[in-house]
Amino acid sequence: MGYYPEGKREARPFPNYSEVMTGFEYSTSAHTIYEGLLEQGLEVFSAVRDRYEGKNRNPFNEGEFGYRYGRAMASWSGILAYTGFEYSGVEKIMKFNSRESSFFWSNGYVYGTVKISGHNNEYTADLIMLSGKRALKGFHFKGTNSINMHRELGMHSGEIYKLPLK
Repeated sequence: MGYYPEGKREARPFPNYSEVMTGFEYSTSAHTIYEGLLEQGLEVFSAVRDRYEGKNRNPFNEGEFGYRYGRAMASWSGILAYTGFEYSGVEKIMKFNSRESSFFWSNGYVYGTVKISGHNNEYTADLIMLSGKRALKGFHFKGTNSINMHRELGMHSGEIYKLPLK
């Protein structure tokens, strides 16, 4: 949280100056990704994860001003920033970044994966529901392609939906 030049630390330094708080690092790196600086944001995430590699420290207990502290859960923001995942339960629309890849997604009711493939602004999204069921009216790529269903798509666990996006 703070740094004192060698030999210049005060007799009573400010509390917790030597603590590492990964939640701040995660939220900053996610914001960096949202601002379009993908490589720089991923570099910060990698640095935190390297610090908590199993050979060095417990990878399931990031030291956040003590142990079992909830701020480290900000790491989830990296998944949202990288994938661009958004879900509106009111509009029943899912959104992702237009990046060819496979992503995990979760909206609090259901979860699954999406595999995005294609080129020249013609993509296909294989949407897989792994658990739960949910209605979907639209699927969008931010800034490019989207599909609006003419009717609600009733998505159920274990089903794969191929969505052509033009």
